[in-house]
Amino acid sequence: MRRKYVLAIAGIVILIGMFGVGKAFGQRAVGVGVCDWAEYTVLYSGNETLPPQLPPDSAQLKLTVEDISGTKITFDQLWWANGTEVEGINSVDVETGQGNGTSLFIAKNLNESDIIYTSPPPSGAFGLNFEGLTINETISRQYLGDDVEVNHLNLTESESSPEGNQTISINFYWYRATGITAEMSVSALYQRNYGNTTWLEWKLVVTALEVLPQRYSVGVKAGDWVAYGDVSFEWSSNDTDQEPPSQLNMSWTTMEVLDVQNSNVTARVDTILKNGTEDEFVGWVNVATGEGAMSMSFIPSNLSTGDRIPGRLTWPTMEPLKLFINGTVTRSYAGAYRKVNFVNITYPIVYGNTTYGASKISLYWDQKTGFLCEEIMSYEVSYSINSTNYYANMSIMGRMTATNLWQAVFTVQDGYAFNITMNSNSTISNFNFSGSSMHISFNVTGPMGKTGYCNVTIPKGLLQGSPWTVYLNGTEYTASCSITGNDTHTFIYIPYTCSTNTIKIEGTWAIPEFPSTIIMLAFMIATLLAAVVHKRKKGKLLETFSLC
Repeated sequence: MRRKYVLAIAGIVILIGMFGVGKAFGQRAVGVGVCDWAEYTVLYSGNETLPPQLPPDSAQLKLTVEDISGTKITFDQLWWANGTEVEGINSVDVETGQGNGTSLFIAKNLNESDIIYTSPPPSGAFGLNFEGLTINETISRQYLGDDVEVNHLNLTESESSPEGNQTISINFYWYRATGITAEMSVSALYQRNYGNTTWLEWKLVVTALEVLPQRYSVGVKAGDWVAYGDVSFEWSSNDTDQEPPSQLNMSWTTMEVLDVQNSNVTARVDTILKNGTEDEFVGWVNVATGEGAMSMSFIPSNLSTGDRIPGRLTWPTMEPLKLFINGTVTRSYAGAYRKVNFVNITYPIVYGNTTYGASKISLYWDQKTGFLCEEIMSYEVSYSINSTNYYANMSIMGRMTATNLWQAVFTVQDGYAFNITMNSNSTISNFNFSGSSMHISFNVTGPMGKTGYCNVTIPKGLLQGSPWTVYLNGTEYTASCSITGNDTHTFIYIPYTCSTNTIKIEGTWAIPEFPSTIIMLAFMIATLLAAVVHKRKKGKLLETFSLC
């Protein structure tokens, strides 16, 4: 009878007709992310010998999500038991149930009577066939000290024989919000007609969990764009058979968001190489999972130090790197100071068992939008062929210099402070304000021959024109511009053909400069007042503590 009992636990098969037909299923979604993990421990009690198919008491299990593709989760499964480790890579599709990890993960946010898997394999956990099985109930249950919503499945089967009665019950509890297992258990009761009653209870219960809240959100919308006008590329090698990748020798790149659907961002990248060749690429990324060819161009908005980046940076290692935000700093991009998240990566370049060098990568993303602001990458390798030593070194940098996500801000200060703001599809540099000459000037640089523009907003408290005069590269250009305004600001729109252009906007009145003699006089008065106050305080102290 013992053999029959063991086989019943290890290979119990539940028929569809015992549990009815569940509700029609809608779109399923994964509730975990790459690098999420859970740890479990085994609890065993009873007077029946534990079947060898079940891990022993106090055994531990750790599940770590390695990859997500659509509704398929690939995860690392590591068991510790009796001083032995057993590790393997498993997978499960939370929609169909296909894979060798069936039952450990299900779709998130299922409800009572929902079908668990749409087309599962014939044999899953404990040998169960999940075909047609549905969530029995959604309840509140305590795990890790918190009351959480879990989806519950119970399977119970009883059998009678001339030797006695046998009842086996299997329970699964999954976190509803994420679909990851919170607990699974097997209990068995065997009542012999002649002899003792035996029983066992085996549980796998979560003991630690890191599933980041599903707070990932898209920070961009269709029409948002950035341009990388500050780019550089360097290559050196003594190996004449090695040539630098021509597609990296860029002079200008523009990236524009075409569409946003849920967490999916579709964007177009237009690149102009230094040899004049132009290239266009349309790609996409799911910012919540990192799927897609534009994985590192967009990350979720408003991440903070220590947050995981759901990206798939694979080309340095051919395997996805697990990246976390190293820090948040303030840096200047496209004419404005922004809070940006950054990550620094150093990774060895290995082929076979030999290390040939190292690659270094630094990435900066705008914290509010998740748009890539800057990329700095370099590698150095050395190798030997037929006793000849070779090297190859490469570095590439791309930095955002223009965008419609925010305005470039130039602050004029001289005893006062005014902000002149600009929107442009060009790189703005060499800004200058002259109160005595009543003008502002700056350079705009863009890809040669392309149409450029700059929309300048000038506070009337700083500079006014009656009329205004606009110069392009020293030639009057006012007639080609659009000039409007309101009570507080003047708006000047300037179109041009891109190259490196110098723009000067000249007015007829400017705020008077703060004379240096007045500044010196104000400083002398402040110093004199401080001395008088100090003297009076000193006199009062002498009076208070005098020994006379």
